[in-house]
This record gives sequence, structure tokens and C-alpha cells, in this order.
Amino acid sequence: MLGFHTQMACPGFDCFSAWKRAAKVGLSKGFKSTNSSDWHPSVAMLILQDLPDTLNFGGGATPDTCEDDGKTLAQCRVKAVLSAMDGVLMAEKEMGVQGSANITVAWSSDVKNSIDGKVVDGIGIYGFQDMVAGVADPGIADYKLRSSVQDFQKAFDERWVHSIASNSNWAYVQEKVGDEYEKYNFPPKKWFLAEYRATGMSSAQISQDLQSMVEEAKKGEHFLGANVYEFQSNYIFPQPQLFGLFGLGSQSTGQTTEVCQEDTTTHHPSCAKWPVYCLQILKSENNRARDVATAWHGSADVLHGQCGKLLSKASVNSTDNSADINSRSTSSKQSGVRVVI
Repeated sequence: MLGFHTQMACPGFDCFSAWKRAAKVGLSKGFKSTNSSDWHPSVAMLILQDLPDTLNFGGGATPDTCEDDGKTLAQCRVKAVLSAMDGVLMAEKEMGVQGSANITVAWSSDVKNSIDGKVVDGIGIYGFQDMVAGVADPGIADYKLRSSVQDFQKAFDERWVHSIASNSNWAYVQEKVGDEYEKYNFPPKKWFLAEYRATGMSSAQISQDLQSMVEEAKKGEHFLGANVYEFQSNYIFPQPQLFGLFGLGSQSTGQTTEVCQEDTTTHHPSCAKWPVYCLQILKSENNRARDVATAWHGSADVLHGQCGKLLSKASVNSTDNSADINSRSTSSKQSGVRVVI
């Protein structure tokens, strides 16, 4: 799954230009297949935005500026998503990409009404209806398509997949989304859980939830599956967020070449070389790697890139590959870019 940075410039909640540019740059840098006129075969899904309903964009696009312009919050979030999709479709057209990768945005699980009022006090599904209404009539969000209406609606019909992010357990998500899905005529479109955060849940609950999701997906109906949040703990913050399946070891095993991050407004790259750390499973209650392995009949004991396999190169905190991530430094030099091998 290929994700776009949600905080790119989206002035007036028109994300067209930034998303078009990002897609074209990505396609030119290797995301386009070398053997066909399509996305690289490893790209199955384009995640345009994460939690667009929070209006967390760059370029001064905030909830306050939305309301200052006389728009509703629903109009602003739908305009942002429609324009981002429009930009990506235009990038594909200009790059000669036929575009078969699925497309989604991950709506929050907040309680909201859809832009057309069809969904009232919906959990996540307000966003599903937002897209149905917005694609049928972009003017409802005060947006005018740059793509042709026919091409845009065709892409939505053939490629769009609904998704949400949630902190809640599967039983709650199934009740609030799965059980309501047919009521609003969302099928035959599929949906999935883009972020299963499982905040505060026990290992037993996480494993049981994941097993239940697999069983639901196997039915072959509307639910596709889930992404477990997240692969690696986030070190950007002073206190690391321990949602990761893995943390990073305490010693560097090497260094990257120059890695650049582009300013979303000026497009000026900021480049640096970064230390590379091996992966370690977190011990204590945050043992998500083993929770996932248990649920999906895998193993978290022997994995590529684990610290135990690199003992000849690096000193690790514990030879059982379960070092406490809190022992690792969280200085800015080690947290700006997270590269694993």
C-alpha cells in the first residue's frame, strides 16, 4: 500500500496540485512498472489521505479557515479528497499510466453526518457516503473536476475501496460499520480496516480480533481485512509511541546514503545520512509482533532484520530479541528517519 503524505499543501482544501505532483514524482522515481503502463506490481492500493475529516492539511487548510470561508466541515473534507483523487488521476493520465491500483482514504471513527445527510451519527461510514455523494455531484463540496466526469466516476466505480481507522475492538467496528454496510447500499464496493490500533487491548484480545477478521474476510463478502497499526514504533516524539510490532535496537549496524525529505511548500529537499538499526520485538505488554503471529499462524522468532541475526555486527540489549525499547536513545538524530534492514 502506497500512502501519500496528508500534510501536503492543500490551499482552500483543493489538494489537486500537490497530489498530482507527488504522484508524478513517485511514478518517475520507480513506482511505475518498467514492463507495462501501470503502477509497479507491488502497489496494490493508493492511500490518498489519512483522517481527512480532521482537516489536517498543509497550506493553511484548517477547520477554522474552512468555516471562515463559509463552508461546512463536511464540504471541506470532501473537497480535499475529491481534489486529491482528481490530481492523482491526472498524473496517471499525463504519465501514460492506465491505473489499476485501488484507491482509498482512511476516515476516522469519529461520529459524524455525511455531507448529504443520508448518514446521521455514523462511525466512519459517514465518509463512505461522502464519497458516494461527492463523486455523483462534486458541486456538493464546491469542487469542479479537472478530469472528465466520465473518467472520474469510472475510476471510483472500478478502483475505490472504503476504509476507516479505529482504536476499537473488532466487535464494535463490525457492529458500527459491517452491520450497517448493506443498509446504505455500499456494496458491491469492499471495505477494510486501514488502521487497527487496538489501543489498550490485551494480547488475547488482539489475537482474537485478528482471527475474527480473517474469518470475516474469508466469507468473500464486503470486508477485505485489516492493517495492524503499526510496523515500527514511532520515535519522532520524545516518548516513543509503542504501537509498533517492532522497535529498533540500541546500536547502529550501518548508515544510509543520503536520504532526502522534501518541504511540502517550497519543495526544497532536506538531506542527511542516517544510522540503520536492527529490529527488536518489544517486551512487556506491548508485544504486538507475537500477538499478530499467534493470530495469523506465523512466527516472530526468526525474522529478517532482527537484532539476534546481527550479533556479529551490533551489540543488542538482549539476546532473546526482546530488548526494552525504552533503553534506546530518542535523540533527534536517531528519530527523524526510521530505516530498518
